[in-house]
Amino acid sequence: MNKIILASSSIYRQELLKRLPINFSSISPNIDETRINGENFEDLARRLSNEKAEAISIKNPSAFVIGSDQTAELNKREVRKPLSIERAFIQLNELSGQTLNFFSGVCLKNAQKNISVDEVVKFSVTYKKLSEKQIKSYLEMEDPSHCVGSIKSEGLGITLLEEIQCNDPSAVNNFLLEADKKKLKKIKNFIVENPKTARKALKKLNLDESLQDLNIMEHSKKSSFKSVEDYLKPVFNGESLGLLSDSGTPCIADPGAKIVSKAHEFNIKVIPLVGPSSIILSLMASGFNGQNFCFHGYVPIEENKKTNFFKEIQINIKKKQETQIFIETPYRNNKLLTDIMKIDNDSLKLCVATNLTDTNQTITSKTIKQWHQNKIPDLSKKLCIFLLN
Repeated sequence: MNKIILASSSIYRQELLKRLPINFSSISPNIDETRINGENFEDLARRLSNEKAEAISIKNPSAFVIGSDQTAELNKREVRKPLSIERAFIQLNELSGQTLNFFSGVCLKNAQKNISVDEVVKFSVTYKKLSEKQIKSYLEMEDPSHCVGSIKSEGLGITLLEEIQCNDPSAVNNFLLEADKKKLKKIKNFIVENPKTARKALKKLNLDESLQDLNIMEHSKKSSFKSVEDYLKPVFNGESLGLLSDSGTPCIADPGAKIVSKAHEFNIKVIPLVGPSSIILSLMASGFNGQNFCFHGYVPIEENKKTNFFKEIQINIKKKQETQIFIETPYRNNKLLTDIMKIDNDSLKLCVATNLTDTNQTITSKTIKQWHQNKIPDLSKKLCIFLLN
């Protein structure tokens, strides 16, 4: 069996990997981590992750080696580990009220099997406006001297942050108001799409019940429930019930509508909580008609049906001035954009909103003619909303 080696001496990375049910060892790669002149921070994280994995992989060719590195920047200036409480105090003063961008790189190598894959994830954290008293109080309770940005986000450091922006579903609690979090505290029954993903999100909410004691009911094709009423049994027993979406807003281009409908049939009180909907966010940012609009869901795959779809929505736009909103599976985004560009109507407006609420979100709203005059973006692997008006 191939060994797994973590190319790092970091106790924090070791703790992260220990969350998985695997055996691994750790070896320090001892590489030069100096930034190359002009190198951006994303490339730096990627390069160092690769070099760390490579350094260990050469000596252990049959092992799967994991290399990782994290960089951070504030206004294009590198932010590093403070390495002392005194410097952490200075750094937190500088970061007060600021947004810090992180780049977390990871690389997996196996020399014998000629495997080498890497990935860099970008996320941003916004610090609260901190007083010197607050900073001193935090540093008396926790030592973040070996943490970039002088916080342990998995510890008390999370209390210093105003917002975390990333595409991890577990960040869902950052979009909830404090009043809504309190409503969730006592709930122990949840209907979810994916139990594993849901537990990650629920863990962040610090519910009164432990994760192990929660009643997690999967709402998918794999579900063992024979009827919608089965999901509502906790309510019939006098308990509250939560409906959780993997990504997005429950029942809005997401599962759950039948359950909510059945709840109304039984006169069960339904309380929606504030959360982001990429459909509404894209409409807000498009500049298109927000009084009259239609969401179509996924575009037909068959070419004939797709052609008729585009004809129909153009009629709706002309007759009703109705904004048309639709989505596509990420790997078909580029094909859909190409098809839209073939529409023979230069004055038609197209808005493409990608990765909304993430730090790398983009919202581009132009006429078809203007889209032709500019470089067409690569939309593969991006979460997109398309709007026509």
